[in-house]
Amino acid sequence: GGSISTNTSANGAGLATDSISTGAATLTNTSISSNTATTNGGGLLLTGGILTLNGVTVDGNAAATGDGIHQTGGTFNGQNTINFNTGDSVNQTGGTFNSTSGTMNLTGNFTRSGGTFAHNNGTVVFNGTAAQSLGGSASTTFNNLTVNKTGTLTVGVNKWIANVVGGGN
Repeated sequence: GGSISTNTSANGAGLATDSISTGAATLTNTSISSNTATTNGGGLLLTGGILTLNGVTVDGNAAATGDGIHQTGGTFNGQNTINFNTGDSVNQTGGTFNSTSGTMNLTGNFTRSGGTFAHNNGTVVFNGTAAQSLGGSASTTFNNLTVNKTGTLTVGVNKWIANVVGGGN
């Protein structure tokens, strides 16, 4: 457990990996909150190595791109419930994103324009109160997608969903 909070950086204010990294790190029951990056990855910037989040909450981070997580390389592994709160988003342009086999709650946007996304038989829940988007130029396949929100969810092209639950308001 623990927290990573109130940091400021150009990139990866909460936690950043570098593109030549081959190491692995696991965060368990951790809060990553209130970090600010002027460019990419307010909460997390993943450019190399392996990062596993197990029961982690990413909350209230800010960045020009990927306020929750911005991934350009490396491998992301989700375990148990992962929460992206207070509008935090997921932005993937490269690398491998292995979603949790549990639930990933998302109050921000999900954008994928590169890399590989594996749904891992899990559920992605859009549950923000503001408008959200599911977009990007890369084809993305979800196992279960739940829309449990007020406001709109705008869905872009090339998104494949096995099971959709809910519709919000």
